[in-house]
Order: sequence, then C-alpha cells, then structure tokens
Amino acid sequence: MSLKTNRLSIFLILFSALMVSSAFFTLSYPKISFGIMMPFSLVPLFIGVRKIALQNCTQSIFSICKKSILLFWFFGIVLQLISFFWITKPIIYFGAVPTPLAYILFVFISILSAFFFPLLFSPFIFSLCYEHKFSGKKIFILAIALAITFMEIILPRFFDWSFGGLLSSSVVFSQLESLFGFNTGSLFIFVTSLTLASLSRNNIRPLLTCSAVFLLVISFGAWRVSTLNKIFASGPKFRVAFVQPNFTFNSLANLPLPSVNSQRQSFSRMLEMSKNTIQKAAAFDGKKPDLLVWPESTAPDFFLSTPWQINAVTKFSQQTGVPFLIQATEIKPDDLKKIRFENIPIWSSSVIVNSSGLVPQFFQKWIPMPFGEEFPLENKLPILGTWYRAFFKNASKMERGSSYNSLPIQKNKVFVTPLICFDSIDQELSYLSAKKGQASFFVNQANFVWMVDSNAGLELSLLDQMRAIENGKSVVVASNTGPSLAFDPLGQLIFPPTTLLTQEFNFVDIPLYTGKTLFQTVYKWPLVILGILSICYFIYITRKSYIYEKQLNTK
Repeated sequence: MSLKTNRLSIFLILFSALMVSSAFFTLSYPKISFGIMMPFSLVPLFIGVRKIALQNCTQSIFSICKKSILLFWFFGIVLQLISFFWITKPIIYFGAVPTPLAYILFVFISILSAFFFPLLFSPFIFSLCYEHKFSGKKIFILAIALAITFMEIILPRFFDWSFGGLLSSSVVFSQLESLFGFNTGSLFIFVTSLTLASLSRNNIRPLLTCSAVFLLVISFGAWRVSTLNKIFASGPKFRVAFVQPNFTFNSLANLPLPSVNSQRQSFSRMLEMSKNTIQKAAAFDGKKPDLLVWPESTAPDFFLSTPWQINAVTKFSQQTGVPFLIQATEIKPDDLKKIRFENIPIWSSSVIVNSSGLVPQFFQKWIPMPFGEEFPLENKLPILGTWYRAFFKNASKMERGSSYNSLPIQKNKVFVTPLICFDSIDQELSYLSAKKGQASFFVNQANFVWMVDSNAGLELSLLDQMRAIENGKSVVVASNTGPSLAFDPLGQLIFPPTTLLTQEFNFVDIPLYTGKTLFQTVYKWPLVILGILSICYFIYITRKSYIYEKQLNTK
C-alpha cells in the first residue's frame, strides 16, 4: 500500500476522532445537532484501521494486532485531548501545580487512558486477524458490534460515558436508551459504522441493511416521543425551584476564579435567595414551588449537626409552605466525640426539611468525586489515599452510601432521589431507585466549582440525560456555580443551562411520568448476555476454522 494511502487512512482515523469529540459539545452548542453524526462517526475509523492493518497479505497476526492497537490508541489520544481538555482546569486552579506541569499531566493522563480504546475495539482487531488468517473469511458484523458493546459495558472509565450517550442531541435516536440502557445506542452506532465501513462497489447490501436499521430506530423514537409528549401535556407537573448562589470557595483555589458576582458561603444568603425564588415562582402564575433545592456545598458543612440552622429552615418552610432538599456533611453523633477529627468518617448526605422539621430519611452519596473526595482504589489500598492527601492538601475522604431509597415529599405521594454530583454516573443507582426506591424524579445536586469555567458540567449532564431516558424520570440538575438545567423523561431539555460561575434562582415544571421503560424490566442484561454469546461464537468459529484448515493440510 502506498504512502499516500497510509496518509489517507491516518486522516480518516483523525477525522473520526474529531467527529466523536464534536458530540461532547452538544449542550455547549444546542443549536447544532451533533448527535445526527454519531451513527456514522466510526466509519472512517474502521476503514482507516482496516486499510493499514491488512495492507500486506504476507504479514503475521502479531503485526496486524500491533498496527491495530497503535491506531486505536492514536484515535483515543486525539479524542481524549479534545473532549476532556477540561481536566486541566481543576489541575490548574485546585491542584497546586504550575500551569505548564498541569498540561503535561493532562497529556500523560490522556496517553494512559487512551489504552481503553484498543481494549474496547479488540473484537474488531480479532475480526481482522481472523480474516487474514483464514483467507478472507469474515465474522458477522452484528457479532462484532455486540462484542464491542459488551466490552464497553465491562471496561471502567473515568466517568461512565458511552458512544451511545453521545446521541443525546437527537431525541429520536436517544430513545434507544429506554430499551437496555445507554449502551443500546452504542450498539446502534457500532452496527451502523461497521456495516457502512464494509460497503463496496460490488455489494450494496450493507447500505440496504443500514437503511432498514435506521428506519426501525427512527420509527421507534418518533413513536415514543409523540406518545409521551401527549401524556406529558395532560399529565401532572411538579414545580422544582433551585438556587445557584455561586459560592466559589476562593480560599481553596490556587488562582482567582473567573467568576461574576461570586459569593462566600453564607447561610443567610441561601435563605434570602430561597425567598426570592419562591416569590419569582408565585409572581409567574400564583403557584409556589413544590420543592426548593439547595445544590451541593451550599448549606454549611455541619448543617445536619447544627439545630438552630435546621430550625431556621423549618420555620422558613412553615412560613412559605415549601419543603427544602438540602445536601450537607453528615457525621455520626458518636464520632463527634473523637479526639482526632481527621479520622472521623464523613458522608455527603441529602435530606428533606419541611414544616415539621428534618425528615428522618437520609440519602448518602454513592460515588465520591475521584481525586477530590476519594482516591481511586484506596478502599482496597488505603495507603494510596493517605499518600495522595499528604501531597494535595485540598483533597478529602468521603465515605460511600449504599441505600437507593428515595426521600418522601407531599405525604409520601411524590419521592425524589438526590443524585449528589458524581452519583449520576452510576447507572445501577438510578435504576434501583426508580424500580425499588419509589423515585418519582431525580435531582442532581452538584457543586461544579472545581470545573471552573469549562464545559465539563455540560458533558457530565449528558449522564443525567441518559438517566432520564433509561428510567422515564425527569431530572433536574441544580448546581452551585452552574450549569443548572432540567430534562423531561424523554431526555428533552426543558430548562436550558444557566451561565457558568454566575448567580441564578429559578424554577421549572417537570412531568411526573409513572410509566415503565423496558430498561426498568430487563436492565442491561440482554446486551450482556448477547455480548457473552458473541465472544463464545468467536471462539467456536475460530476453533472450527482451525480444524477445517488442519484437515485440508492433512489431505
């Protein structure tokens, strides 16, 4: 194969990485529907890798594997550098390291994390080796796509994004997530891209196959959107208000944050903004909020251990008739007696405060923020966390919650599940909460100050959108510094993102949908089972081909 052809293949791989990266900015630029491009985004990648990996018919299987791994790694590095550049923001502003070193660390992180992609696409690499070894025999595209989807499910990531989740700007395509979870959209992308990548002049069957798949997906999505929108129009609404106080905690940052009208954490300011929010809702149509949300890190840390503050919110709730959802630090009463405070276990907990006072049920955060609240793997190797917090003074240690039960509102008729910051990453938490924990809707109480002015909050809100579609529940994102936004049970944006690092107080009327999605019945198990069967199929046909080839050689 000529050098010119190799250059073209490298360009195709680079172009594919740019297409996928563009989908991460969907909520940053809502007028541009990047999700429409996603079903085709991996076509250039598969074509480019295939052309280079199989360019020499006399090469070894090892050579094919090596080339494919390097090309997928290159794809991953480009994707990581573009899509997750926001990681440099917390390193620069909160990591206590010089800016040049922050960029070097980010490049190093991207290089390491990009090894995820050769692992993810290992079934495709296997198919190339199989085709080369057995004289052009090919593995069924659906089996390859199912195996890649299975790898996406089992492989860990920094936060649990998926290729399917990047369909978000297309409300029709993204309804696939209601079937078996957000990896269903990934399967759609893998099948489409692999099929179109196999298109040739002499074979238009892949084009016909893709057309049929697209017709089914679009028909299902359009039907679901049309049906549920009619239900929402006549169904019950629940008014959720929020305050975005913009507490920037500049004392924790190494550099001044680029904030507008930033404030110091203030209990009295939270009560004042809450009053303004309730008045704003009442002035709109005479209806007060059904719930008012304080984002993560906006109540005083020891709110739950300070009776006069709880009493102040209780009195405020009595006067206004509005219950509050509040996140704060929880410390067990017996632990307060310990001499060494740094050894006291703490939880990030959400509670309801209404006119009767503090509701007994607490919700404890499941997923501590990596590096900020917990060092990865330190539960198995505690010394890692000790070493990390000795180096980065702003890092803390947060215990993990385990209960998925929702918090009751309105005499146990409506229930809310708080997804505290990174909790929206956990697919199982929202699934269990909606199926067994009585969740009527979700609220993601977030801080996001550590993301500074990057679009990381918007990227993470894609996960909230996935949780909405999977479970058929509205999701409100209430952030301390922005963005604050809301999705209906179809994942449609019903309250646009607020401006980052600004003050805001507002409300949104969300649909309360009581119907069940297929995901709520079968979870992601169909994809897992089909993925395992596909890998078994790989083993079976390889063994069969080896036996057949051995018989031919014997004859």
